[in-house]
Amino acid sequence: MINPLFAANLLDRPRKIVLMYHSVPTLSQQATQYDSTLAQFKQHLALLAQLNSQVVTLNTLMTTRDSQGLQIAITFDDGYLDNLTNALPALTEYQFPATLFMVTRAAPAVSQWSPNPKPLLSPQQLQKLDEQGWEIGGHTCHHLDLTRLSASQSQQQINNCKDDLEQQLGKAVNSFAYPFGRYQQHHEEQLAAAGFEYACTTRAGAVQPHTQPLTIPRITVFANDCAPTLLRKLTFISNKMSWFDVAGYYASRILKTKVAS
Repeated sequence: MINPLFAANLLDRPRKIVLMYHSVPTLSQQATQYDSTLAQFKQHLALLAQLNSQVVTLNTLMTTRDSQGLQIAITFDDGYLDNLTNALPALTEYQFPATLFMVTRAAPAVSQWSPNPKPLLSPQQLQKLDEQGWEIGGHTCHHLDLTRLSASQSQQQINNCKDDLEQQLGKAVNSFAYPFGRYQQHHEEQLAAAGFEYACTTRAGAVQPHTQPLTIPRITVFANDCAPTLLRKLTFISNKMSWFDVAGYYASRILKTKVAS
């Protein structure tokens, strides 16, 4: 059941929000703090449908003018196999597209950077998502922290990733997500030089008219985020939205009102 107070606050003005997911495992035991189980993910999609959200790819969200209501881009980082086996069927039920940021040269094809390594998509499996209308973007070749690399190394990770994806998909790739959300200004310049037009961070926020296309904010979805938590995150544009955080938000608003009066 949607909380009417939060739903009213959320829908009272147009909003563009990018959600960040990772793996979508079947069982909770398989989840890290950044994963949503398939059951949770289905609840999130049901919530977005109840809110009459316009779910689009990242490119569509960034290139369309502000529209009435809630516009959402669902993104997946890393390129997990369960994005195909679990997330795709759930999204297809609602006819929702998604955007996936792929690590192209992990060998073996598992998420070695994760405390719980999981299988990644093969080029053939990635192509299936592309054929289903998903937007495919880059996430470097080896999921390395760009801020710990030399300028030449980071440029190589960016360029080679783009080349890999364009050869696999036979089309231009223009979106990217920074591994671990870490980047510096010269990485934005390297992305632009490589031909990327959009890049996602892990900084919380909504997309605004002044949002820079190579530092797009996202709302992170964590393993313990139920549908009501996601609704609060969408309402307050925050990664951290327990009931304690909500109470603190309204308390601060009351104090500001009293001071102003």
